[in-house]
Amino acid sequence: MKLYVILTIFLTLLAALSPLVVLTPAKGQTEAESTTVAVQTKKEEEAEEETAVKTIKVLRTGSGNIVEKDIFDYVKGAVAGEISPEYEKEAIKAQTVVCYTYALWLRKNADRANLYGADISDDPLKFQSYLDEDELRDKWGEKFEEYSDKINECVSEVIGQYLEYDGEPIMACFHALSTGKTESAKNVWGSDVPYLQSVTANGDLLSPDIDSTVTLSEEKFKNCAEKLDGVKLSKDSAKWIGKITTTKSGYVTAMVIGSKTFSGRDIRSAFSLRSPAFTVQKTKEGFVFSVKGYGHLVGMSQYSADYMARQGADYEDILLHFFKGTTIKGA
Repeated sequence: MKLYVILTIFLTLLAALSPLVVLTPAKGQTEAESTTVAVQTKKEEEAEEETAVKTIKVLRTGSGNIVEKDIFDYVKGAVAGEISPEYEKEAIKAQTVVCYTYALWLRKNADRANLYGADISDDPLKFQSYLDEDELRDKWGEKFEEYSDKINECVSEVIGQYLEYDGEPIMACFHALSTGKTESAKNVWGSDVPYLQSVTANGDLLSPDIDSTVTLSEEKFKNCAEKLDGVKLSKDSAKWIGKITTTKSGYVTAMVIGSKTFSGRDIRSAFSLRSPAFTVQKTKEGFVFSVKGYGHLVGMSQYSADYMARQGADYEDILLHFFKGTTIKGA
C-alpha cells in the first residue's frame, strides 16, 4: 500500500511539473480530476506494456541451447505440447491463456541462474512443455496440418490475454486429470495461494483414465522407498507402511514409510505414481498402489476443462472456475 501511495504521488507530481504535459480538463471536470485520470491512464498503459511480451527465451532441455521465440510461436508450441488437440476449442483457448499467463509469471519470478539466462524451460515436470514445428510433425504425423490449424486458430483468438490477481499475472498451474476435485496449493506445496484453492472438477469422474494401479514386488518397493531421505526398512515388510492421511479430494498429505513421514508429493516422485492421491495395500506378492487422477492436482484440470467446454462453457467460464478471484486481462 505504501508503495502504491508513493508511486501515485510521484506520478501526480511528474504530470503536474513537466513542461511537456498539458492537462486540459474536460467539460465539467476540475483540473485535479483531470490530473488523476491522466495518471491512472498512464499507469494502465505502463501495466499493459509490462505484460505485452513479444519474445521469450526458452531453455531446450534436449540440447541445452537457449532459443528466443516469438511469443505467438512459443505459446502455440506450449499449448500443443500440453493439451490434446482433439479437445474442444474453448478448452484449448483456456489452456492458451494459462500457458501465456504462466510464462509471464515465470519471467518475473523464475530463478534465472538455474535457467542459464532463459525465461523458461521446456521441461514439463518443472515448467511447461514446448514443442517446435519439427517435433509436432513427428508427434502428430498425418494429422499435423489439421491439429496445427486448430491450435493456431485457438491461440490467435486469445493470445495476449492473461489471468491477474492483485495486479499481477498469476502462477497458472494445471494438470491432466483430478480426482473429481482439485487440490489447494497449501496442501500440496505448503503455501496458501488465494486463487489456487480446491474446486469441483466433476468431468474428471467420467474419465476412463482416472484410475491407475502400480504393483511392486517387495524388492522394487524397497528400492523406491530408499530414494526417500532417511528411510530404513525392517526385515518385516508388513511394517514398512504406516498411517496414511488424506484430504477430502484424496490427496495424501502424509504417509509413514518405515519410521518416517512423507508427503504424497514425495511418495509420488519416489514410486513414479501418476498423482499424489492414492491408497496402498500390502499383498502376498508385494505392494499395490491404487491411484486417482494425473498430475499434481492443483489449478486447472484439462480433462474437466474439455468436459465444461462440451457442456457449453466458454474459455472464460473455465478459467474463472478453476482460478477463483482472478480477472482476465488483455481481452
